[in-house]
Amino acid sequence: MIGLQILGVMVGVIGLYMTYLYRRRSDFTKLEFYSWSIIWLGLLMVVLFPASFALFAQASFGFYRTLDLVLVVSVAIIFFVGFMNYAGFSRIKKQLEEFIRKEALQHMEKEKTQQK
Repeated sequence: MIGLQILGVMVGVIGLYMTYLYRRRSDFTKLEFYSWSIIWLGLLMVVLFPASFALFAQASFGFYRTLDLVLVVSVAIIFFVGFMNYAGFSRIKKQLEEFIRKEALQHMEKEKTQQK
C-alpha cells in the first residue's frame, strides 16, 4: 500500500506543478487552474488519507471501497474532458474552414485582377 501511496503522491505533486506552470505561462485560465488544482488536491487527499475516504464513500454513495468511488468519479471526469476536447476541436475546425475559405476567395479575386 505504501508503494502505491508514494506513486499517488508523486502523480499528484507533479500534476499540481504542471498546472501551476501552465497557469504561469497563461495557457490556463483561472477557472481551469482552480479546477485542475482541486482535482490534484483531491487525489492527494484520497491517497494520503484512504481510511477517512472509505467511510465517506460508504456513507454517502454506498461504495464499500474507496477505489470504487475513485474509479466512478475518474470515468465521469474522463467523459467530461473528452466531450470538452471534442467540442473545442469542432469549434476550431469550423473557424479554420471559414478562414481558409475566406483566404481562398481573396486569393482567387487577386488572381483575377492581376490577369486583367
